[in-house]
Amino acid sequence: MRALFARILRVLTPGGGADVRSGPEAALDDLWQRTAPGMPPRWQKRFVADYRDFAAATCEEAAVRGDRTRLALGDYLALRRRTITALPMATIVECTADAPWPDLPGGDLRLKTLRRAAADVAGWTNDLASAEDDQRARQENLVTVWAREHGCPLSTARERVVRMRDNRLRELQLLAEELTAGDGVPHSDRAAVRRYVNALRSFVSATLLWLGATGRFEPRWTPDRHGAPTPLP
Repeated sequence: MRALFARILRVLTPGGGADVRSGPEAALDDLWQRTAPGMPPRWQKRFVADYRDFAAATCEEAAVRGDRTRLALGDYLALRRRTITALPMATIVECTADAPWPDLPGGDLRLKTLRRAAADVAGWTNDLASAEDDQRARQENLVTVWAREHGCPLSTARERVVRMRDNRLRELQLLAEELTAGDGVPHSDRAAVRRYVNALRSFVSATLLWLGATGRFEPRWTPDRHGAPTPLP
């Protein structure tokens, strides 16, 4: 894993000498060439940081699985947020949706919180989709970690994880609604914040719907007319 990412990360390293003729290096180079030239330096810096952190976290996850390490629930959740690739993808969405991260005075903790919530929803939903496969492979999964930490059957743990994921999605929705309404956002920045939040909500909806379309998970959420994930009746 480390050798693989050492090759891939050369794509994002000036003068790194990456071989971009084939494989994942070519795919990342193609993505980079289609996005980075049209985006500001701060966007490029953020994507590189996001992708490097994803690479480091994936190597950590591989080591945990190889050593059969049992993580505490909090440690597992923190690692899963970094391995799901949702944060690098959320940065790409800024480009494809023409909705760059709003440059608010002093930054905005709520936007960072919204972004982390999007990653959590994606990661936890993927864990629910792959729970049985992970159990067969004797790999840690949010469902098994929850069951171990709370001393409950896997069926109960799965129900609790579904509830936890749904609550996280509701938190995301409430925060998104607050931001799009302009609460606490300077008037001059409201349009930019609204574009960014709507793009991120659309990304979350697409993630959930794709899991349903591929048969990996029951699509219990559907986008409303604004693209926001909404519970099915």
